[in-house]
Amino acid sequence: MPNASFALIRYVPDLAKGERINIGLVWRYGEEVGIRLRDEWEKVRLFDANVNIELLKSSADVILSAVTARGQLDDSVAREFSSSVQLSPVTALPVGGESIKNVVEMVFQSLVETKPIPPNLSPDVLEKLRAIVHNFALTEHIEKGDIEGAKRAFPGIPKDAAHLESYLGVLAASKSEEDWEQASDILRRGEVRNAKLYMVVAYRWWSVGKMETAIELGEMGLRMAERGVADQQLIGGTKNSLAYYYADSGKPEHKQRALRLAREAVTASKESPQSLDTLGYTLIVYGDSREEIMSGLQLCEKAWKANGPLKFFAKHVGAAATRLRSLGLD
Repeated sequence: MPNASFALIRYVPDLAKGERINIGLVWRYGEEVGIRLRDEWEKVRLFDANVNIELLKSSADVILSAVTARGQLDDSVAREFSSSVQLSPVTALPVGGESIKNVVEMVFQSLVETKPIPPNLSPDVLEKLRAIVHNFALTEHIEKGDIEGAKRAFPGIPKDAAHLESYLGVLAASKSEEDWEQASDILRRGEVRNAKLYMVVAYRWWSVGKMETAIELGEMGLRMAERGVADQQLIGGTKNSLAYYYADSGKPEHKQRALRLAREAVTASKESPQSLDTLGYTLIVYGDSREEIMSGLQLCEKAWKANGPLKFFAKHVGAAATRLRSLGLD
C-alpha cells in the first residue's frame, strides 16, 4: 500500500505577528498528488479584510506544482514556503482500506473547517485521524504559548503510549519547572521508548543548571536510543548532548565517559560543528596539560568559524582560561 502524507496550507498575513488561518491542504498518496482548498472564503476575509483570495489560490497551485515536480511531499518542500502562504510540518496520513479522497476530506473538514470527524470510517483509521487532529490542536496551543490550554486537552495523565508522548511534549514545552518535574517522574518509569523526549526534558534541566537531573535523563535517553531502531543520527546526537552535560558538571568521575561519547559523536556526525564544539569543551574541562586544553580550544574555534554560536565559543574561551589557571599553566 502506498505511503500517504499531507501538510496544511496556512495563510499568515503578518509575519511579525505570526497569526494564521488554515486555507487548505496538500496531499500525496503514492503517485497521486492533490490540493483541497476552502470552498467558502468568508472566514479568511474576516481574518484579514485585505486578503487577495486569487493570490492565495495561485500560491496553492505553486505548492501543488512543487510537490508534483519533486515527486514527494516532505519537510524540505514545506521549508520552501515561508512567506504569507506556508505549509505545516508534513504528517503521515492513515488510509487503511479507505478511499484516499475520503480520508483527505475528513482531515480537511476537521483541520480547515474545524468540524468533528464523522464516525463513518473504519475504527483504526478513525482513531488515527482523531490522534492527528488532537496533536495539531496541541501544537496550536504550544505555539501560542498556551501551555495550560494544551494541558487541558488531557483529562489526566494518558495511559496509552501515543497520547502519553503527546502529553510529555506539552510538559517539555512549558517554562515551569513543576511541569518538567512531572515529565521527569513519568520518564523515570522507563515506559516511554521515545529517546527524543528524554533529551528534550534533559535539555530543559540543563538550561537552568540542574546538571544531575539533565545527566540522569540524558543517560536514560541514550539507553532508549541504543535499544530502538538503529538511527545513528539520533544516537550520535544523544551522545553529543550527554557528553556536554558531563563536561558542564565538571565532575572528575564523568571524564572518561564524556570524552568517549564526545569522540563517538564526532565520528557519527562526520565532524559536525556541534560535535566538534562538544569535544573541544570536554577537552578543555578535563584537560590536564596546556596541549590538551589548547587543542580543545582550537576545536571550539573551528566550530565557531563554521557558524557555531558566539556565546558558546565565548563560554569555552573563559573555561579554558579558568582551567589553565587552576593548573598553574596561565
